[in-house]
Order: sequence, then structure tokens, then C-alpha cells
Amino acid sequence: AAPIVVILAGVQSTRMGGEDKALKPLSGIPMIEWVVERLLSQAGTLLISGDTDRGTGLSCIPDAPGAPPGPAAGLYSVSQWLSETAPASSDGFITVPVDTPFLPLDLVARLLGVGGPAVASDGERLHPTIAYWDQARLQGCWATPLNGKAAALHALATRCGAQPVAFPPASLLNINTHDALLAAERALELGSGADRDGV
Repeated sequence: AAPIVVILAGVQSTRMGGEDKALKPLSGIPMIEWVVERLLSQAGTLLISGDTDRGTGLSCIPDAPGAPPGPAAGLYSVSQWLSETAPASSDGFITVPVDTPFLPLDLVARLLGVGGPAVASDGERLHPTIAYWDQARLQGCWATPLNGKAAALHALATRCGAQPVAFPPASLLNINTHDALLAAERALELGSGADRDGV
């Protein structure tokens, strides 16, 4: 089945002063549009985890009742949505955060190439918001109570047995502060690092 890719956009950014990161402009273009552009050619189905489509026209999956707190809420909600609406069409789904505008153009293929749960790595640390989640293993995680650290995405990736997949650090750049946004603007102006034509 064509891969389902979900943009995690349900959380307000405390490090951006509570502003919506998805709509923060990078070179005049909202961050979410950068992410959508990187993924449209890679995804069979592109969805947003959150209450609003931010003007993209994509279907949204709001947080489900009973979802755990924090970042795992989006995973839980997508997992529940998948089990209810597409039980036979997919073994799992890929997640990416809304604040990674320079995602690799081969991200989906390389994550799926592992043949099971996979998580992006920059060579030094894991990025569990960028991962392929196996639906059956995730459903097993929800079957046991999640609290505190157990609900962290790192812990969920470990419990699912996700294998690391290395990508260039610049392609996984996470823009969650005003300083990071300024640095990304400078990199684009200089034509160095990541750009709209690839990494």
C-alpha cells in the first residue's frame, strides 16, 4: 500500500512563545508548506495530526479521547484512526514534525527500506518524531499503561524496536526557536546547507 505520512502539528511551541510553528514564515513561506512540499512526492496519503489544516487542504486527525499527554498524543490518535478507518490498507505510518523544512527527498523510501519500525538519526542522536511506526507494535504499546517517560517518543521507538536510519544532520534540522529560524534564513540566503532543491 502507498505510504501514509503524518505531519505532527498539534503542539503549540513554548520555545516560540506559544506561536504556531506551522505558520512561522521561512523565506516568506509558512514552515508547514515547506514540509508539505518535501513530502507530496513521497507520500501515498499525506495527513496532519492536529485540529486544523493550516490552509494546506490536507485531512486532519485531531487528538483522540484518551490520548496520552505530550507528543505521544498525535501518535496514539493516528494509530487509533488507522485501526478504525483503514484496518487492511496499511501496516503502519510515517511521522514527521511540522518544524523540519529541509526533510530529505528520499526520507520515506529509506525509512520503509528497513522493513520494520525505523527512526531517523543524524549520526549522534535519534529523532523519534521522524519515524516509521508499525501499527501492530504501536497498538501493543497502547495496551499497557503509558505514563511519564513511557509516553516519550524515544521510549515508544525503543519499545517498538525501531532501527536507526542515518541522514545528513542538516536535513533533519528542527526549527523550534527564533534563533534556529534566523539561522535557517541565513543558510538559505547564503545558498549553503539545505535548500528547496534538496539536501
